[in-house]
Amino acid sequence: MSSAESSAAIVAACQAATARIAAGDPAGAMRLLAEPLARQPRDPNLLYVAGNAALAGGDAAAATGYYERSVAAASTFVAALANLGFVLRLEQRLEEARTVLRRAVTLEPEHVSAWVNLVSCHVNEGEPEAGERVAREALAVHPDDAVLHWNLAQIGRAHV
Repeated sequence: MSSAESSAAIVAACQAATARIAAGDPAGAMRLLAEPLARQPRDPNLLYVAGNAALAGGDAAAATGYYERSVAAASTFVAALANLGFVLRLEQRLEEARTVLRRAVTLEPEHVSAWVNLVSCHVNEGEPEAGERVAREALAVHPDDAVLHWNLAQIGRAHV
């Protein structure tokens, strides 16, 4: 298979698996990814979509592994970094999550969900002041984002 054919096959597998996830069938997505992942075990896109399927299937630990491998293969893959930060937060690995999410927003300041999760990490660690600083930093980039404004308001209510 040529490089172009291989790339096309990876794109097709990722699209088909993403459709299965959207249809509520993460196990079906994993079945679609099995063969392409066996052929290309370090492809960051396949690993990212496998992480999404694992997360959709309720397996945060497997999702973490896939996202870690995706980021190892492509260190500036912001969507994988953001999702890795999210699952690390779910696993209460908050310091690691903060580091990964800070990297994501540094690479791509437009990534609102990474900002929201970074704020949540600080708040979950009992650092509402740090969470407020991060929320204000995010609002400097996204002044009209309703979710960021809501997060900032929630932090303010928790302080009262």
